[in-house]
Amino acid sequence: MSKKTQEIYQSINNLNNLQKELADYNKNLQDRKLEDMGFKMEQELKKLKFWIDSLYSFNGKSTSLAKKNASKENGKKGGRPKAQLNEEEVIKKYNELNNWDRVAEYFGITSQTLRNRRKEWEEQKKQKNLNNNKNSNKNIEEEDILAVDAPEGEQDDDFTF
Repeated sequence: MSKKTQEIYQSINNLNNLQKELADYNKNLQDRKLEDMGFKMEQELKKLKFWIDSLYSFNGKSTSLAKKNASKENGKKGGRPKAQLNEEEVIKKYNELNNWDRVAEYFGITSQTLRNRRKEWEEQKKQKNLNNNKNSNKNIEEEDILAVDAPEGEQDDDFTF
């Protein structure tokens, strides 16, 4: 919460406290004019709190079409660049420090960023292994097809058409 927001809410709390003091003071008096003033003050405070809460509930949200489009455009411009990390260097540093948090601190990134990057590397390895397995299976199938013996007498080394 920003300092301004805290000050606004503090002022509202102070006004609420003053309104309660006024109500307590009014109990000892015969004049109801203070009671009416206290009631009106309470109603105005409720309205003020409602409107301030309403204003702050939309703070930072892109509610209009123009804001949404502007946000999308800004995102296309790149946003914050990814931290450049070399997997081998990170692993070497981990073997040296034996702690992922220290490794993250060494590279000047958060532990969460390092975890995310390690997950990305693992996914890349899995994808690479899947692709290698598919290619090796494909090669095996081609070899199996080529290795099928043709019936005797139909073997032909020349494939001229």
